[in-house]
Amino acid sequence: MNRKVIGIILLLIGAIAMCLNVLFFKSNGNYDLIRGLSFASFLVGTFMIPTYQKPKKG
Repeated sequence: MNRKVIGIILLLIGAIAMCLNVLFFKSNGNYDLIRGLSFASFLVGTFMIPTYQKPKKG
C-alpha cells in the first residue's frame, strides 16, 4: 500500500471513531482518550493524503 491509501484509511478510521465516540461513549470514562486518539488518526491521515509534485519548468 502506498502513502495515499494509508492516509485515506487513517482518515476514515479517525472520522468514524469520532462519530461513534460522540454518539455512544459520552458518558464513559474513556471518552477523552478515544477522542484524542481518533483526532490524532484523523490529522495524520489528512497529512498523508496529498501528493505534491514540483512544477515542471519550460
